[in-house]
Amino acid sequence: PFVTRILNSLKSYCEFLPYANVVKKNDIYRDIHKGKRCFILGSGPSINDFDLNKLSNEIIIGLNSFYIHPDFNTIFSSEVPKYMLCAPFHGPEDQLPESHWLDLLKEHEDHLNKNITLFYGLGSCNLNAKKITEKYNMLRGYNLNYYFTSNVQDEWYSPNIKHFDFTKNLNTASTSSVWGIMLALYMGFDEIYLIGVDNNLICLPRDNPRFIKGGIGHINEQKITELGTFSWNYFTSFHLARTLKQYEFMNLLYPDKIYNCSKVSMADMFPFIHYDDI
Repeated sequence: PFVTRILNSLKSYCEFLPYANVVKKNDIYRDIHKGKRCFILGSGPSINDFDLNKLSNEIIIGLNSFYIHPDFNTIFSSEVPKYMLCAPFHGPEDQLPESHWLDLLKEHEDHLNKNITLFYGLGSCNLNAKKITEKYNMLRGYNLNYYFTSNVQDEWYSPNIKHFDFTKNLNTASTSSVWGIMLALYMGFDEIYLIGVDNNLICLPRDNPRFIKGGIGHINEQKITELGTFSWNYFTSFHLARTLKQYEFMNLLYPDKIYNCSKVSMADMFPFIHYDDI
C-alpha cells in the first residue's frame, strides 16, 4: 500500500504540473465571500419541489447542466454573483470523442450569460475544457476559470482543510457536488445550502434520473456508463459510497456550515433545513 500511494502521488503530481500556474489564479477567490451564504443547485429531481425564483438575489453555484432548468435565466441574471461549476471531462475516452465535448461547450455558449463566473474541472483525461476552448476559440468574453483534480483519496486518507485549496491539486470525486461544496468552502461562505443534491441515482428510473430530460451532458447517461464495463447498479452504488464518505469528511472539517434542503437526499450527514425557513 505504501509503494502504491507513492506511485499514485507521483503520477498525480506529473499530471498537475502543466496546469499549476493556471490554477494559481484562483487565489483571488479565496475567502471572497467570507461571512455570506450561498445556494448550491444540483440536478436531482427534488429540485422541482422548490420555487427557485426566490434565489434571484442570492449567490448561487450551479452544477454541470443546471442551465437547462426552466428558471435558470431568471435566477442567474441578477447582479449578485453567480457561478457555474462543470466537472472535469471524463471517459470512457474511446466512447466520448472530442466532438461530444465540443457540443457540450457549444451548449454552454448558447445558455450561459457572460455575467456568470465559470469553473471548469481539469484532470487526468487527455481531453479537457481548456484545450478545446483554446483550440476552437470558444467562450470568449466569459470569466473563465479552471480547477485541477487528480489526487486519489485512498482508504488511508485523513481529511485536511488544505485539500480544499483551489490553487492546488484537489482530490478526485464522483460527482460535481463535491467540488461545488469545496468551492463554496474555499470562497469562505458561512452558510451553504444544498438544493437538488440528491445523490439517489440508484433509486431513480435509469432513463430519467435528473430533474428534467435534456442537456448534452446527460444524454445516454446509462449507456455511456455501462460502456465503461460497469453495470449501472454497481457504478451508482460504488460512487454513492465514495461521495457520502467525502461529504462526511467535509462535515467533520466544517461543522454547522452545510445544510441540506432536500428531504429525499442521501446526504443526511448535513442537517436538514426547510427551504422556506431560510
